[in-house]
Amino acid sequence: MSHPQHQFRAFIDDGPHAGETLSLSPDDDGQAPKRIVLADPAHRPGLGDRTENSPGQRESGGSTAYELQDTDLDAGLWIYRRTGR
Repeated sequence: MSHPQHQFRAFIDDGPHAGETLSLSPDDDGQAPKRIVLADPAHRPGLGDRTENSPGQRESGGSTAYELQDTDLDAGLWIYRRTGR
């Protein structure tokens, strides 16, 4: 029997995507991803597109990495902040 895959609501706290909320798929363990990489707004292929890199995928110069820092379970949010690179 397969388990339904739920989405995580991520809030981006800083960086080029500050204030944005997006949906993330769980990692292989069913948890919120510890790290995500998003294309910077000026480098997106199209308006409204978001790029979520898979673990191990190489970052380009037009992207920003974020790490899971906190949760707000009352709001159902996982909070990500830009990494120090």
